[in-house]
Amino acid sequence: MMLLENQIPWLVLDALTEFLPLDVRQFVADIGAKFFPKDDREKVPGWIVRFQMFLTKGRRRRVPAKTESRGQSTISYRPAHLLGLLRFSQIQSMQGNERAYQAGSSSLLSSSAVELAQIGVKLSTSTATWLGDMSLGKKLVLGELLLSPLFLNDVTACWLVNMAALEARTTWDSDGFVVSSYLSVVAMLMDRKEDVHELRSKGVLRSLFSNTQTLAFFKGLGQHLRLGGRYVVVLEQIESYKRNRPVRIAIHRFLYKNYKIIAAVLFTAGVIIGIFKALLALKTGSHF
Repeated sequence: MMLLENQIPWLVLDALTEFLPLDVRQFVADIGAKFFPKDDREKVPGWIVRFQMFLTKGRRRRVPAKTESRGQSTISYRPAHLLGLLRFSQIQSMQGNERAYQAGSSSLLSSSAVELAQIGVKLSTSTATWLGDMSLGKKLVLGELLLSPLFLNDVTACWLVNMAALEARTTWDSDGFVVSSYLSVVAMLMDRKEDVHELRSKGVLRSLFSNTQTLAFFKGLGQHLRLGGRYVVVLEQIESYKRNRPVRIAIHRFLYKNYKIIAAVLFTAGVIIGIFKALLALKTGSHF
């Protein structure tokens, strides 16, 4: 259904839906929601969920007319085909300044998830409502790379590949490689299975694949992606972080790599100090 080569022109699809009791836009919005891990329902008490379901029972769900940064709503937007609508549903709420990224040099070094952890950059999930959000923020001591959470299985992997293919075959007024840039950054963060585990542990990635399968998917896909401006901007932000915090990075890297040894030394020192205190107390008591 979402294969690029099998897409039916929207004009034909729109005419066919006139004879079907189906809201195509709601259908696409529902399946597009599969990209995002379902945390919200887990945090809401069960009785609230059941009450909400009772209130909405019998009503036909409608797609809210969200407005894009260019003033275009989901209802007024006319895609070329169903795959185009799926992509639009994922990025429609992206702000105009997010689309208008101006990238500089692309000859920058990439960093894996473990390497970022070593230099003090924490991976966190973005709360943005669109797929592909990513930015590096600088805190007082550490940095934080925010990424849209992603759920990966056979179906969503197929959709991602085809949306990236659609971006590569389309002419855009501005940087239209939103999905491609996001996938490129995720692929960049993965060099080893340990990197996949790091992404899982931070909630950025949830996958039905094993770490080995997930790594193979992203590294294989990353070789064929168009590098959009958003990808280069993230690399520039990481490079700026490294350049402006050399002392803090060196200290954090040392602590990160040697924290087990440091913890063992501190534990041993604590034991020795405790023994000396006990001996001193015994010695002091013997004088009375």
